[in-house]
Amino acid sequence: YSDYYHLEAGKEHYRLLIYLASLYNNTVISDIGTNLGASALALGTNPSNKVYSLDLINVRSGEPTLPNCEFLLGNILEDKSIQEKILSSKFIMLDIDHEYSNEIQIYNMLIANDWKGLICCDDIHLNDPMRRFWNEISHPKIDATPYGHGSGTGFIVMDDTEIKFA
Repeated sequence: YSDYYHLEAGKEHYRLLIYLASLYNNTVISDIGTNLGASALALGTNPSNKVYSLDLINVRSGEPTLPNCEFLLGNILEDKSIQEKILSSKFIMLDIDHEYSNEIQIYNMLIANDWKGLICCDDIHLNDPMRRFWNEISHPKIDATPYGHGSGTGFIVMDDTEIKFA
Protein backbone atom coordinates (compact mmCIF):
# COMPACT_ATOMS: atom_id res chain seq x y z
CA TYR A 1 0.00 0.00 0.00
CA SER A 2 2.94 2.38 0.33
CA ASP A 3 2.59 3.49 -3.30
CA TYR A 4 -0.93 4.70 -2.54
CA TYR A 5 0.41 7.30 -0.10
CA HIS A 6 1.91 9.20 -3.02
CA LEU A 7 -1.12 9.25 -5.32
CA GLU A 8 -2.75 12.60 -5.87
CA ALA A 9 -5.97 13.74 -4.27
CA GLY A 10 -9.04 12.35 -5.95
CA LYS A 11 -7.48 8.92 -6.47
CA GLU A 12 -6.54 7.88 -2.94
CA HIS A 13 -7.26 9.44 0.43
CA TYR A 14 -4.05 8.67 2.32
CA ARG A 15 -2.41 12.06 1.77
CA LEU A 16 -5.61 13.66 3.08
CA LEU A 17 -5.47 11.43 6.18
CA ILE A 18 -1.84 12.36 6.80
CA TYR A 19 -2.78 16.03 6.55
CA LEU A 20 -5.77 15.62 8.85
CA ALA A 21 -3.63 13.83 11.45
CA SER A 22 -1.30 16.83 11.43
CA LEU A 23 -4.20 19.07 12.52
CA TYR A 24 -4.62 17.15 15.78
CA ASN A 25 -2.12 17.05 18.63
CA ASN A 26 -2.22 14.80 21.69
CA THR A 27 -5.54 13.46 20.47
CA VAL A 28 -7.08 10.01 20.16
CA ILE A 29 -7.91 9.09 16.56
CA SER A 30 -9.76 5.93 15.53
CA ASP A 31 -9.71 3.89 12.37
CA ILE A 32 -12.67 1.53 12.12
CA GLY A 33 -11.89 -1.08 9.47
CA THR A 34 -8.17 -1.83 9.74
CA ASN A 35 -7.75 -4.26 6.84
CA LEU A 36 -3.96 -4.07 6.23
CA GLY A 37 -3.59 -0.94 8.36
CA ALA A 38 -2.80 1.66 5.68
CA SER A 39 -5.25 4.25 7.03
CA ALA A 40 -4.05 3.70 10.60
CA LEU A 41 -0.45 4.28 9.52
CA ALA A 42 -1.41 7.46 7.65
CA LEU A 43 -3.28 8.70 10.73
CA GLY A 44 -0.35 7.72 12.95
CA THR A 45 2.15 9.96 11.18
CA ASN A 46 1.71 12.58 13.91
CA PRO A 47 3.44 10.81 16.84
CA SER A 48 1.68 12.97 19.46
CA ASN A 49 -1.64 11.27 18.66
CA LYS A 50 -2.84 7.85 19.78
CA VAL A 51 -4.45 5.79 16.99
CA TYR A 52 -6.80 2.90 17.68
CA SER A 53 -7.43 0.78 14.62
CA LEU A 54 -10.28 -1.71 14.85
CA ASP A 55 -11.33 -4.67 12.75
CA LEU A 56 -13.36 -7.85 13.21
CA ILE A 57 -10.60 -10.09 11.86
CA ASN A 58 -6.85 -9.76 11.52
CA VAL A 59 -5.69 -9.79 7.92
CA ARG A 60 -2.43 -8.01 8.75
CA SER A 61 0.60 -10.30 8.60
CA GLY A 62 3.83 -8.60 9.47
CA GLU A 63 2.59 -5.28 8.11
CA PRO A 64 4.51 -2.27 9.45
CA THR A 65 3.25 -0.35 12.44
CA LEU A 66 4.01 2.79 14.40
CA PRO A 67 4.49 3.05 18.18
CA ASN A 68 1.40 5.22 18.58
CA CYS A 69 -0.89 2.79 16.68
CA GLU A 70 -2.76 0.09 18.58
CA PHE A 71 -4.56 -2.56 16.55
CA LEU A 72 -7.74 -3.95 18.12
CA LEU A 73 -9.81 -6.99 17.18
CA GLY A 74 -13.48 -7.05 18.03
CA ASN A 75 -16.90 -5.58 17.41
CA ILE A 76 -17.48 -1.98 18.48
CA LEU A 77 -21.21 -2.66 18.76
CA GLU A 78 -20.70 -5.54 21.22
CA ASP A 79 -17.43 -4.95 23.10
CA LYS A 80 -17.76 -2.11 25.64
CA SER A 81 -14.00 -1.81 26.23
CA ILE A 82 -13.42 -1.27 22.50
CA GLN A 83 -16.37 1.10 22.37
CA GLU A 84 -14.85 3.20 25.18
CA LYS A 85 -11.56 3.53 23.30
CA ILE A 86 -13.26 4.55 20.07
CA LEU A 87 -15.58 6.98 21.87
CA SER A 88 -12.52 8.69 23.40
CA SER A 89 -11.42 9.81 19.93
CA LYS A 90 -12.07 13.14 18.27
CA PHE A 91 -11.62 11.85 14.72
CA ILE A 92 -12.88 8.57 13.28
CA MET A 93 -11.99 7.05 9.93
CA LEU A 94 -14.89 4.77 8.95
CA ASP A 95 -14.01 2.30 6.21
CA ILE A 96 -15.73 -1.04 6.76
CA ASP A 97 -17.79 -3.46 4.66
CA HIS A 98 -19.65 -0.92 2.48
CA GLU A 99 -22.96 -2.72 2.97
CA TYR A 100 -24.88 0.04 4.83
CA SER A 101 -26.04 -1.92 7.88
CA ASN A 102 -22.80 -1.77 9.89
CA GLU A 103 -22.03 1.81 8.88
CA ILE A 104 -25.47 3.04 9.95
CA GLN A 105 -25.31 1.03 13.20
CA ILE A 106 -21.96 2.58 14.11
CA TYR A 107 -23.22 6.05 13.21
CA ASN A 108 -26.32 5.50 15.37
CA MET A 109 -24.18 4.17 18.24
CA LEU A 110 -22.10 7.36 18.10
CA ILE A 111 -25.28 9.45 18.23
CA ALA A 112 -26.64 7.39 21.14
CA ASN A 113 -23.41 8.05 23.06
CA ASP A 114 -23.48 11.78 22.23
CA TRP A 115 -20.09 11.45 20.54
CA LYS A 116 -18.55 14.69 19.36
CA GLY A 117 -16.00 14.87 16.59
CA LEU A 118 -15.37 14.38 12.91
CA ILE A 119 -15.99 11.19 10.94
CA CYS A 120 -14.27 10.59 7.63
CA CYS A 121 -16.17 8.03 5.54
CA ASP A 122 -14.51 6.18 2.70
CA ASP A 123 -16.25 4.95 -0.45
CA ILE A 124 -19.46 6.97 -0.07
CA HIS A 125 -20.17 6.66 -3.82
CA LEU A 126 -18.95 3.06 -4.22
CA ASN A 127 -22.33 1.33 -4.42
CA ASP A 128 -26.04 1.74 -3.68
CA PRO A 129 -25.73 0.74 0.01
CA MET A 130 -23.03 3.37 0.60
CA ARG A 131 -24.97 6.05 -1.26
CA ARG A 132 -27.98 5.15 0.92
CA PHE A 133 -25.85 5.43 4.08
CA TRP A 134 -24.47 8.80 2.99
CA ASN A 135 -27.91 10.13 2.08
CA GLU A 136 -29.42 9.12 5.45
CA ILE A 137 -26.88 11.06 7.54
CA SER A 138 -28.72 13.71 9.57
CA HIS A 139 -25.64 15.65 10.74
CA PRO A 140 -23.87 18.24 8.60
CA LYS A 141 -21.74 16.52 6.01
CA ILE A 142 -19.28 17.42 3.30
CA ASP A 143 -18.52 15.46 0.16
CA ALA A 144 -14.74 15.82 -0.17
CA THR A 145 -14.23 13.29 -2.96
CA PRO A 146 -12.02 15.61 -5.07
CA TYR A 147 -9.59 15.74 -2.11
CA GLY A 148 -9.86 12.08 -1.09
CA HIS A 149 -10.67 8.73 -2.62
CA GLY A 150 -12.03 8.33 -6.15
CA SER A 151 -14.90 6.14 -4.88
CA GLY A 152 -15.94 8.88 -2.49
CA THR A 153 -14.70 10.54 0.68
CA GLY A 154 -17.07 12.36 2.98
CA PHE A 155 -16.98 14.05 6.35
CA ILE A 156 -19.72 13.93 8.96
CA VAL A 157 -19.47 16.82 11.41
CA MET A 158 -20.75 15.75 14.81
CA ASP A 159 -19.64 18.82 16.73
CA ASP A 160 -18.99 22.48 15.96
CA THR A 161 -15.94 21.80 13.78
CA GLU A 162 -15.81 24.07 10.75
CA ILE A 163 -14.41 22.51 7.60
CA LYS A 164 -13.51 24.48 4.51
CA PHE A 165 -12.12 23.18 1.26
CA ALA A 166 -10.64 25.63 -1.21
